[in-house]
Amino acid sequence: MRRWIVRLHRVGFAATTAVALITTVLSTISFPLIAGHTAASRLAFGQSVELSAQTLSWLIPLPTAPGTLGGFLLWKGYDFLCLAYPFWAVMAGAGAVRGDEERGLVAQLLTAGVSRTEYLLKRAFGFAAVSFASIALVGLVTWISSLTTGTPLHPGGVVGASIALFALTWTCYGLTILICQEFSISRVASGVAGIVLIFLFLLSSFARASSGASWLYYLSPFGWYYRTRALAPGGIFDIPSVVALIVLGCAAAAGATVLYRFRDDGAATIRRIHSHRPERPLNLVASRILRIPTLRGVWTHRLLISIWIAAITCTLILLVDIARGTASIFTTNPALQAYLRGYGGSPAAGLVEVTGFGFMQLLLSIFVITQVSEWSIEDQNGLLELSLSQPRHRRAIVIERLTQLLAMVAIISLVSLTLAFFDADLVGVHIVPGPFYLSAVMLWPFAMTFACIGAALVGSIPRLTVIILAALTVISYFLYDLAPIFRWPNWIANLSMYTLYGTPYRGTIFIEGLFAMCIIIGLGTLMAGKTMRERSVGT
Repeated sequence: MRRWIVRLHRVGFAATTAVALITTVLSTISFPLIAGHTAASRLAFGQSVELSAQTLSWLIPLPTAPGTLGGFLLWKGYDFLCLAYPFWAVMAGAGAVRGDEERGLVAQLLTAGVSRTEYLLKRAFGFAAVSFASIALVGLVTWISSLTTGTPLHPGGVVGASIALFALTWTCYGLTILICQEFSISRVASGVAGIVLIFLFLLSSFARASSGASWLYYLSPFGWYYRTRALAPGGIFDIPSVVALIVLGCAAAAGATVLYRFRDDGAATIRRIHSHRPERPLNLVASRILRIPTLRGVWTHRLLISIWIAAITCTLILLVDIARGTASIFTTNPALQAYLRGYGGSPAAGLVEVTGFGFMQLLLSIFVITQVSEWSIEDQNGLLELSLSQPRHRRAIVIERLTQLLAMVAIISLVSLTLAFFDADLVGVHIVPGPFYLSAVMLWPFAMTFACIGAALVGSIPRLTVIILAALTVISYFLYDLAPIFRWPNWIANLSMYTLYGTPYRGTIFIEGLFAMCIIIGLGTLMAGKTMRERSVGT
């Protein structure tokens, strides 16, 4: 059983390790090329990095000794991996608790005599072993690649950074399997767990940006992770924070195990009370509306939509508070004023738009991945076969899935952004409504590019779809983030979906990017219809 559990993580291991190696090795090898080889050039490079890092100081900590390889790699490498590995933890945790139940694997193991406690603990420690191996491999390869730069990393710093990253990953996995006990559907469980972790990440950013709320830093596992700066020269390895992360992960895993023993398969921990009153039949208008497949699907997912709207709205409101408190940095520092140049509103409004729509892209990417995961699960648990037996045209199912997802993305984005718009206006951050809602509408083709790629992958390789789409999302963000720093050609930067979105909050649309997204949407839809028509269900 142990080997079987480890094999379940082989795709996630390969994808996450590949992304991590690309991030760290590329940053390591390119450091002497962009920083130079002399002490003076690296000092000047470090000063420029410190200046540019202030634009992200509200989000991640300022770099420590960025003129050195260790400091630059910590800021540009490991502080990015602290989002990549927790994302893997969320997908793996939701798959272990709810995904295996939906595929019937848990029922088979329980029938074979495996206890619930044994199953969940072995799944948890199996992920711990695989993630530790991945982080250790990344650290080893990164250290070896640093030998080629002439300034090798200190082995103790690499070990300390790797241990801290593993502790954070383990904590995120433990929190995920604990959260998943309450949500019986895999897509809902993974989505809620992902939003909770993003909220905890923003909580650490808010505590760092606000002097009066510094105590909130200790309520976030990301705040504990950022206390370890072992990779940078002169940095520290904070033992109490690392121990606290590991203990929190173990406590969350233990709590999830206890709750798992007292619930049924496919059920939530807290049973909802159902009324014994007979349900009233729908009126004529409602029944006719719900006959439309897209609207019926949206109505079926109304609870999921409500959860995402509430979570994204809270995240955006927190971003408004962070941006409002840090906007003074961009107005008092002349070198940073160009960062918000071209915006029609105030610096605070410009910062809210930059950060808010950046996070909306990330959150909608996660939402699309969870929905594509549902399509993949429907293929494996027999729901797709049941739907085709009605009978229904295969291409119609593809169109229904995509239109339903488009409607859900539109509702979530418009409602949450409207609530955040009114909140910003109440606290004195006045945003120009025209570009704001233009940016909201441009989120729709952005989300549909991922959705159509996922639909095409579901029709050909349903078991690997989620991992490939998640890796594509991470690589896309990686290209968007590093292309300006390494001065890569525009055609490389335009391979990122985040680059194709452009900056519509400035009042202009990136026409070439919109055209490229429309082409991807069209080709993905055609390929999804073709693969759905030609293949056998379940293969």
